[in-house]
Amino acid sequence: MKIVSYETVTVESEGFLLDAILWRRFHRPVQGLLEVLLELPANWALADNVILPVGTVVTIPIPQERDINTVPVISLWD
Repeated sequence: MKIVSYETVTVESEGFLLDAILWRRFHRPVQGLLEVLLELPANWALADNVILPVGTVVTIPIPQERDINTVPVISLWD
């Protein structure tokens, strides 16, 4: 996965998870992005927090558009 840029997001409400921040940014699952996010030196401290405290700054890697694969979503009801 090639990263083309980075964005920073500050957690502004209680109960936020890293995967929810990625979902709000991309509006779809991006395979492997959470792992890339946690490998960034700016985010190393986030690996210990399941729920992010208010005021936490998260650096989000932005991959090339062609690297964003849509993960099929399985629904129990069609």
